[in-house]
Amino acid sequence: SWPAPSAGFVSAPVILAILSLGGGFAAPLLDVAFTPYAQLAPAATSGVPAPEHPAYLALWHGFEPALWISLGTIALGAVLFVFTARGVGRRRVLPFTAVDAYNGSLRMIERLSVLTTTLVQRGSLPVYVATIFLVLVAGEGTALLASSDWQADLDAFHTPVQLAVAPVMIAAGVIAVRARKRYTGVVLVSVTGLGMVVLFATSGAPDLALTQILVETVTLVAFALVLRRIPSRLGAHNGSAFAAGRAVLAVLVGLTMAGVAIVATGARVDLPISLAFPNLAYEIGYGKNVVNVALVDLRGWDTMGELSVVVLAATGVASLVFVTNRSDSLPQITAPIVQRAQRALRRRTPLAETDADGPTGRNAWLVAGQRVRPENRSILLEIVVRILFHSIIIVSLYLLFAGHNLPGGGFAAGLVAGMALVMRYIAGGRYELGAAAPTDAGRFLGIGMGIAVACAIIPLAFGVEPLTRAIFEAEVPVLGHIEFVTSTIFDIGVYLVVIGLVLDVLRSLGAEVDRQANAAVNSVAAREGVSGS
Repeated sequence: SWPAPSAGFVSAPVILAILSLGGGFAAPLLDVAFTPYAQLAPAATSGVPAPEHPAYLALWHGFEPALWISLGTIALGAVLFVFTARGVGRRRVLPFTAVDAYNGSLRMIERLSVLTTTLVQRGSLPVYVATIFLVLVAGEGTALLASSDWQADLDAFHTPVQLAVAPVMIAAGVIAVRARKRYTGVVLVSVTGLGMVVLFATSGAPDLALTQILVETVTLVAFALVLRRIPSRLGAHNGSAFAAGRAVLAVLVGLTMAGVAIVATGARVDLPISLAFPNLAYEIGYGKNVVNVALVDLRGWDTMGELSVVVLAATGVASLVFVTNRSDSLPQITAPIVQRAQRALRRRTPLAETDADGPTGRNAWLVAGQRVRPENRSILLEIVVRILFHSIIIVSLYLLFAGHNLPGGGFAAGLVAGMALVMRYIAGGRYELGAAAPTDAGRFLGIGMGIAVACAIIPLAFGVEPLTRAIFEAEVPVLGHIEFVTSTIFDIGVYLVVIGLVLDVLRSLGAEVDRQANAAVNSVAAREGVSGS
């Protein structure tokens, strides 16, 4: 026999029944309370006729359809109860019960889930990517075939430059797929990005061209840092499988995305909002650079989300390398060496070599140059980096503050400053990187994100919407009329976040990987020395 249900279990339906019964008799009182809220709704929605009489609550509305449905439900329940009561004690007609059917369905669902997991979640990145692309082709392709918004008037090209650049980009993409070396493939992929730089520059978008070429350069550096520690040839351990199927899938994805672009333009029924951006940028954002004003003002919330993604990506890269925490163990140059280097830089003389084991007569043009092994040094590169580093930082600051009205902005300026750090790392290794940026990359990311969030929150204290900008004008001697828009502060946050991203990539994929490699070499040498002795 089943145990009697507890009082708490029984109380739920009892309370519900009491409230339902009491609410019926209290309908006049409830009608007075809820009618004002019901009247706030529109009298009729699209395609739904308005009711003949206003709605109200009452205990009895007459013989309405709802009443007949309720009576039918009660009658059907009574009939089922009578037949069930008569069949109690008789032999079962079916060889299973409802409990058996329920348990069997659960077992079938479990088997199906295990089979699906085995087929889909195989721990293979190509399988995951292929699954995503297959779903894209199947879903979007079906929608495209059923669409009637195909644009009839298509132009092969708009300018002769496109006709010249597009074949180069296509050829680079095809050759990149067939490349047998990883670095060759990376360089060929970069060619497609540089082709976009040319298209942007010749289409009246120098800001986008500048950002694109900086992104391509930084990405190429990140690839080079990673490719140092993996086999140079593709398929050195595991060859590519289903090459023909992958090629067919790639072509289908390309055709699908081209179809999406064509249908999207053909389905437009109104003028695009982008046509109003120049006026909005000048009247609302107080700037002439439409791209920069759109990023930090008109579409500021999008930029805020992108900054969050950048911070997460940088943290993820650092976590993959440092594992336990995101702080690094870069060697910091001692104070006496830094002071000697600063004096040498002020006198514009090279810093003398201090390594007793190194060759004499070689001079260090960088702060940490004396810590680099002679066979890894390039005196020409050190001189170039010493001359250009501070100039590049000044150029990045110019792009930061001029980007509101001229090509530039926080993102491009941050990439330029990041390239200066890349030069220091390439010239002097992890010691030079530690001297150039003694602050942890996480501080750049945190301070930059904090500035961006503050720019969104502070306007609330003045009773306006988040990210609302303000402009300050003043007459400054010598400089003349000066205008400062508060969205520039938001751009400073973007600047710091981008620098933090580049620095995190250099510290993790560059300096920390170098340290681990040196530690492994020293460990092997120590073991060989012990075994030899």
